[in-house]
Amino acid sequence: MSTKNLNDWLLDNRVRDRLIKAGAVSEKDIEKAIAALPDLESHCETISIPQPALDLPEEDDDQDDDDDVVDAAATNGAAEPA
Repeated sequence: MSTKNLNDWLLDNRVRDRLIKAGAVSEKDIEKAIAALPDLESHCETISIPQPALDLPEEDDDQDDDDDVVDAAATNGAAEPA
């Protein structure tokens, strides 16, 4: 298979292994197609996008920390209600 005929979907990482096993594309074809890609790094701009779900601050349900520690003797071994 030539690189000119190699469709973009044949290079998709998500299905590449399946397509290789099926014989639709060979590893050599993929390597040639990747090697033929131009280096566009100089035309790129790095941006920073925060991932809020990955860096959530730990929230306290109240402002004072005095009652956050449960005294087992005071509750007779029972857990403090949430």
